[in-house]
Amino acid sequence: MPTTLFDWGEGARDIRALHDAVGHASGTGDGETGIAPAAANVGQLSPWPKPIAWFSAITGALMLLLALVNLVINTASIGSWLPLLILGPFTLVYAIRSLRVNDRWSRIR
Repeated sequence: MPTTLFDWGEGARDIRALHDAVGHASGTGDGETGIAPAAANVGQLSPWPKPIAWFSAITGALMLLLALVNLVINTASIGSWLPLLILGPFTLVYAIRSLRVNDRWSRIR
């Protein structure tokens, strides 16, 4: 993005993951490389730890509840409930995804 000044290391992390995922030449001289399954994780966010995910899930649900109550009560000022109605689901969905991933990892171990 042309307006981005810093990527805070995310680009370097993605490049390292891609470099680790791309295998070396197969030795046949045809230049083919193997792509490891780690390449599928490039650009994805890692799941939050369980306490943060639970806090975010509760916060996201409360934001949605507050937005809906404010929508009914305060119909004159759209700026008071619209940001909550937009940001609440993102927080809630990512928190639930993090909890599901954490639950899968705890079952495997």
